[in-house]
Amino acid sequence: PDTVVETGVCYGDSTSFILEALGKNGTGKLHSIDLPSQPDDRDVGYRVPDRLSDQWTLHLGDSKNLLPTLLSDLGSIDLFHHDSLHTYEHMLWEYETAYPAVAEGGVIGSHDILYKTAFQDFAGEYDLPWTQVVNEGIAVVE
Repeated sequence: PDTVVETGVCYGDSTSFILEALGKNGTGKLHSIDLPSQPDDRDVGYRVPDRLSDQWTLHLGDSKNLLPTLLSDLGSIDLFHHDSLHTYEHMLWEYETAYPAVAEGGVIGSHDILYKTAFQDFAGEYDLPWTQVVNEGIAVVE
């Protein structure tokens, strides 16, 4: 993917994995959104190695405020990954907000789909083929 958007960074573990993959691909940019404070007052993404930061832009704030503008500015994205607030309403809102920006053949992914059915309901509503890998949902935009 050339353009990736994720919500929810926390310490940066998933962010680091995405950035490693982009680095191996030799292309791509990750835009991450998260609130500025973490549960233990550590910096957002503190585990992301400096060597990966060239392909990363961190946007601090609430995804409800930042996501629509970011998606509008980017135009089209190849991958959206949700890992922020895990309420049914918020998860569904993020998927539905990102969906129009995801290019054909792109992917919408989500962490923690076992706790709420928002991902399954979203994929069913839009008739997207999807799969579950442990606690991750992956849907392809056709």
